[in-house]
Amino acid sequence: MFCSKHGIVVPDMEDQFLIPGRSRRARHLVTCYHHHHNEVFLPAIDLLAVEMNNRYDQHNLICLVELYSDDFSAIDWHFLRDEIDTYICEVRRSFDFTSCEDLVILAIKIAQTGKYSTLLLVYRLIELTLILPVATISIERAFFAIKHVKSNVRNNMADEWVNDLVICFVERDIFDSIDNDDIVQHFQNKTNRRIQLPPLAFSNS
Repeated sequence: MFCSKHGIVVPDMEDQFLIPGRSRRARHLVTCYHHHHNEVFLPAIDLLAVEMNNRYDQHNLICLVELYSDDFSAIDWHFLRDEIDTYICEVRRSFDFTSCEDLVILAIKIAQTGKYSTLLLVYRLIELTLILPVATISIERAFFAIKHVKSNVRNNMADEWVNDLVICFVERDIFDSIDNDDIVQHFQNKTNRRIQLPPLAFSNS
């Protein structure tokens, strides 16, 4: 059907085929079926298998688990290899996962099909993989904030003060939604003070 659609001549698989690269004197004739099966189809499948193994190497997944020891115990690490093999078999046999194009859809399908209960470790690994980009961006934002907050003038600030300023810088959208008078009142109530701080609205008027 593919050949007919694209105007490709379909050879007779029983005809003889001359293997390219050999001289006429030492030519090696095989059937067309042998050539297409052993020299075209199987090498293509091997290349695809190698590429898939490189992209989804179990060794890399295990290394990821070792880096996050707080999320995976030693017992989890021991059983994860078997669970990954079970997960691969389940996904290959189920038509529910044929439409999965990314990890987000895959995680949703695992939850919808109820396989979450039997693939707890794999599901946790998928969740970890999904939050890594967000965590990385948050860390980059924090370092970016430190460069702005801890300037040469503020170089001698204590760590706690720097940490508070960085939080205010990174989460400025949240702080913008808080009324300044509420912040002043919260600061006033933290400890007994000799004078009462005036509200900002009153002081600005």
